[in-house]
Amino acid sequence: MTLLTGAKKEPSNRMHWIPKIFIGFFMVLFVVDGSFVSISSKGVSTQVASWFLPKANIKPVYTAFSGVTRHDEHAGAPEAEQLKKLNSLQTLGWKIEIDGVNNLIAGEKLTNAIVVNLHDKQNQPILNADVQVRFFRAGNVAAVAESRLDDGGLGQYNGQFTIPHSGTWIMRTEIEAEGKRLEVDRDVLAKKAG
Repeated sequence: MTLLTGAKKEPSNRMHWIPKIFIGFFMVLFVVDGSFVSISSKGVSTQVASWFLPKANIKPVYTAFSGVTRHDEHAGAPEAEQLKKLNSLQTLGWKIEIDGVNNLIAGEKLTNAIVVNLHDKQNQPILNADVQVRFFRAGNVAAVAESRLDDGGLGQYNGQFTIPHSGTWIMRTEIEAEGKRLEVDRDVLAKKAG
């Protein structure tokens, strides 16, 4: 630095501009890296995602890091499993209606009520089903909230959940009825209270 600036005749208490540039650079780097860490763990809001991603306002999109992706001969297994589940639902002809997922509120002390209505091909209620619902993040199969739903009669199953954090979640509904088992995944958005 002495070679760049030359020898000074009088001592000064002011900091030279070169250390200021170094400090400024590392402050900007700290903010940018912190933003990347936040985005990788929580994703971006729907409003920010809509600036860059098509149809982000219409349906939730995953912007958080979803985990390590396999690149071997078994890499397509999750997609094949999802297609198999959709085919099972179409083959059975069951109608699954879920109420209460469009207005989920996040918070440790807040409860969300969910109602699952099940009907068969002939639009008759599916009775005595075992229905379990789980909420988890993409790439993390450990459920944050899960519960077996109570049979309310006439194909209606009720439950209450507490979702700790806002953001996009996957809601997995597992149904066992009439000797058959079915899993249905759905993207849901939990908003902050207030």
